[in-house]
Amino acid sequence: MPIEINQRLGGSETWSMIFSSLNVNLIHEAAKISLGIGLNETDLLVKSSNPRWYSISHNFLTEPICISKPVGSSFTSNVTIGWLTLKCEKEKIESIFSNLARALKLVKLTTESIY
Repeated sequence: MPIEINQRLGGSETWSMIFSSLNVNLIHEAAKISLGIGLNETDLLVKSSNPRWYSISHNFLTEPICISKPVGSSFTSNVTIGWLTLKCEKEKIESIFSNLARALKLVKLTTESIY
């Protein structure tokens, strides 16, 4: 069961992967928590134990680059320029890794496509 602990709903494709795989809407669940409405933990555990789909993701990052802030300081970081997400039926989990490898062979990133 994926767990992401922070104050945001999850970066990149986290929300869509959780929703399509587990039928759990993180936005609704976060709103319930914010409003003090109790979560149906039993329902969430049942859904997480029986996924509808399996998902896999690959992030595309730049090499570390220096990013300047308005106040004059700077930091070095990778920048996410995109991602590729695949999903498959749970009966076909073995194929998802080979499908990802085949899909990645079709992606070509160049310096010109990043900046």
